[in-house]
Amino acid sequence: MTTSSIDLPDSASRKTRLFVVDHMCVLPYGHNRASVALFRRELEANFTESQALVPLALGAGTADVRGFTRCLNFPYNAFGYRRFGPWCDRWIKNDALRIWVQRVLRRIERVALTRLAKILRFDLLLWLTERNWKKLFRTYDFGRDDLIFFPSADFYGVGACLDWILKSKIKNPPRIHLRMVNVMENASLNPSSAREVLITRVRRAIAQGIDVSLSGETMAYISYLTEKLGEHVEYFPYPLSGDCAPMPRSKPVVAAAIGSGRGDKGYFLWADIAQKTAMLSTEPVLFEIQAMPRQDREFNYEYEMNLASIPNIRVLAATLTEPDMVECYQRSYAVVLPYDPKVYEYRGSAIMQEAIAFCRPVVCLAGAAYADSVKRYQNGYVCRDIEEMVAAISECASISPVEWERRLKIARESYAEDVREAIERILGGSRVKEDR
Repeated sequence: MTTSSIDLPDSASRKTRLFVVDHMCVLPYGHNRASVALFRRELEANFTESQALVPLALGAGTADVRGFTRCLNFPYNAFGYRRFGPWCDRWIKNDALRIWVQRVLRRIERVALTRLAKILRFDLLLWLTERNWKKLFRTYDFGRDDLIFFPSADFYGVGACLDWILKSKIKNPPRIHLRMVNVMENASLNPSSAREVLITRVRRAIAQGIDVSLSGETMAYISYLTEKLGEHVEYFPYPLSGDCAPMPRSKPVVAAAIGSGRGDKGYFLWADIAQKTAMLSTEPVLFEIQAMPRQDREFNYEYEMNLASIPNIRVLAATLTEPDMVECYQRSYAVVLPYDPKVYEYRGSAIMQEAIAFCRPVVCLAGAAYADSVKRYQNGYVCRDIEEMVAAISECASISPVEWERRLKIARESYAEDVREAIERILGGSRVKEDR
């Protein structure tokens, strides 16, 4: 894989800096860590210097391996159950009791912070994050030749950054780019209005002359944001994250369900899907399903045991390392995504986008925003219901590896071109570095 170096007509003698920022790059699950490294790799060729700024809460060893700079606060760590985590791990050996205690601590502190925000109109999390950005501006002296890039915009990180720029009245503020994915934009002490509040902040910053640009990873969310902001929003899919792998020739065919075992990702549909596929498919299909974390509120021990007892299901660990994920893609013949269309009305899927990178067909439900991407790149099936999904899985398994490789190579090339064009348009105002 190669990085995208865009030849832009501007003075290359100036020092230009890229800062990839993610206040959520700390959790052991999700795509934040990989995302920060990936976007930095794709964009840094166009700057004289690049840094990836991540929370102090991320382990030093993990940050050092990836070349990350630990300097951000983790706004969502204000909930005490995380701070009490080491104490709970040390003194409470029973898993169920420890999870219950952590939930109670979280609920208590959330209630306290929410009441503080409502009664005194004071958001402690925003205040703490704004203090963090004040320190960052002093440390890095951000200016007009810098780009602060949020690969997955979050409410407190973006809001605090914009608020500080406006309050401090910086003469030559940096460019800000927000890649909106409709996840953490909605996370605040008042989540029902978080996204609208954030959009209002963005609109105010633009009105004050701050160079703020936006992108989204689904057409549905782009349309929504364009209507709300009255500004152009770029299409910016997740860059290719892996190398195209040959389709497996071995049996049984593996249908992968990886990323996170959550209810909104169709976790409680898997027993039905697997059993119906076993009855319908002429090819043997083995489902590899990532388990639901025990701390998930929807965790159901009986269902977990039921999944494990179904012959054509293999239950994987709740948390997979990146090498584990790569191995899953390499041995899979299809990636199945029965995500809730209501929850994913505007959201993309990093798993769908990774499936394109690894050249694996996708089977998903219609109504999710990323289903339009499957149609756009013709890399799989968009189904109306579970019965259509089962039929699609069966058909997918019957198509030869050679034919899938031909189709998916075309899809991957089209997708890569969209990523390259997005970078070119987004960096249209950035100064590129001199050839070394």
